[in-house]
Amino acid sequence: MEDIMKDLLAASKKADAKLHKYAGILSDKDADPVHWIDTGSYALNRVISSSIKGGVPEGSVIALAGDAQTGKSFLANRIIANAQHEHDYICVHYDTEGALSRKFATNLGVDPSKLLHINVDTAQEVRNHCVNTLEPMIEKYPKQKFMIVLDSVGNISSEKERSDLKSGKTNSDMGERSKQIKSMLKELTKFCTKNKLIFVFTNHTYKDIASAPNPAYAKTVQSSGKQASYMPHVVLMLSKKDDKDDTSKEVKGDIITVNCEKNRYCKSKRKVQIYISYTTGPNRFYGLLSDMVEAKLIEKVNEKNYIIPWMSDSKGNPKKVHINQLYKKENRDIIFNDDIMTELDEFCKKHYAYATITKSDSDLDLEIEEISEQIDEENKENS
Repeated sequence: MEDIMKDLLAASKKADAKLHKYAGILSDKDADPVHWIDTGSYALNRVISSSIKGGVPEGSVIALAGDAQTGKSFLANRIIANAQHEHDYICVHYDTEGALSRKFATNLGVDPSKLLHINVDTAQEVRNHCVNTLEPMIEKYPKQKFMIVLDSVGNISSEKERSDLKSGKTNSDMGERSKQIKSMLKELTKFCTKNKLIFVFTNHTYKDIASAPNPAYAKTVQSSGKQASYMPHVVLMLSKKDDKDDTSKEVKGDIITVNCEKNRYCKSKRKVQIYISYTTGPNRFYGLLSDMVEAKLIEKVNEKNYIIPWMSDSKGNPKKVHINQLYKKENRDIIFNDDIMTELDEFCKKHYAYATITKSDSDLDLEIEEISEQIDEENKENS
């Protein structure tokens, strides 16, 4: 069998020289990501990779989708910063909104000297630059790591829209924009996975009224066609509660709900809450409590209080800590200490990773129960 596999590989490479760079027997290839880029949030790392110490894997396509002010650009820039500092990445940033400034990026830790910023209008401009300019650089500097960021897909124009604008026409786009975005995402996904580039794009969302009989249950979907959901390895849908009318109090950040709609690295359909500061980006520890409770590392008393077994009160009993005190520095370093974080990480890897294909009868019975519950919930929503 081993000889046959070697002959098959050799024949494949000989038949098409272009495949030489990418072909290989899976057991010999470095098929799994060598490293992961920290998002700045342990909880978000877990949602993407099943590990709080993981994050965005090399060679992946990540979609950050949501309404305005849900932290899409904040997270994208934190990923850029961590990729630069941890693994010396060079970033090519395609900006369709003209929103990226040197100050904004620098405040979030980005090294502007290792970021090529390009204002673009159309999908063709992005695709052509990758193929005609970036690909030769990858071949010239094979040891250099690259990533691309597109902010945002939702603001891309088609060539027809641009030409009609210049000529003063007001004709309908006739679906050209969606087709061109589809082509761009398809080609960029193949381009990035082959060359082990990270590709992060942001996108706008809207309520698809046609998806449910009752508009209240309408699904939130990405703009720019279904390709924006089909092509990425991970799709993160970001949302936040409506802003309060009270403007007397300064708001320093937002609690963002992240729904992992799709994931090829671990279990999807998972939600987590993260906190994004307006000045420093995502809080590293926010969002870990539910996993710590499920892992039986801490005990939940109620929505406001938690018992921390390795902290003692004045009577020597396990200390009850209010949620507002958990993230303060004097408690944070004790609560989220190295030993606890290691235990939590091991729990998350087992709990959120995809299961093996071999299942016992009890596992199958549990799976059937879960499917039945999901069907019941969907029927309730649609009734």
